Amino acid sequence: MDLYKTGLIPLGTVRTAPEGPDAAAPLPPAEAIAIAATTDEALLGRIAAMMGACGLTAEKTRIISPGSEPVPFTRLRQTPGLRYIFLFGIAPEALSIQAFLPPDTLSSFGGVHFLVTRPAEALFGDTAYRGALWNNVLRPHFKPDGQ
Repeated sequence: MDLYKTGLIPLGTVRTAPEGPDAAAPLPPAEAIAIAATTDEALLGRIAAMMGACGLTAEKTRIISPGSEPVPFTRLRQTPGLRYIFLFGIAPEALSIQAFLPPDTLSSFGGVHFLVTRPAEALFGDTAYRGALWNNVLRPHFKPDGQ
């Protein structure tokens, strides 16, 4: 049993980048990109709030949901200033990443820090899990002085 993929969105539900002239359009700058397997505006708002708690303001982040066109990692990596990619219920393979990125920890790959975690519904529906993610992963990295 592959526990790593449990609860992640199957690859077929994530669309790849468009081809043709739009594929080469410059990406806007962002320090962080969150890719979430939800179109629920309330959950996307909670993801934005979580990013804000990490000090990643709306000006520094982009949130991509299945209703928009996700792009492969090779294209995302071209985003000026990109340091973080958060995957909420999205398998790294959906971004054409063939490396193992352990769930619920910050991992470096290709010069970017990744956080692979449960879908937003599961994350925000489980207070203990969300608290552990904040206390054990996010706060030590983004708020090391305990603020």
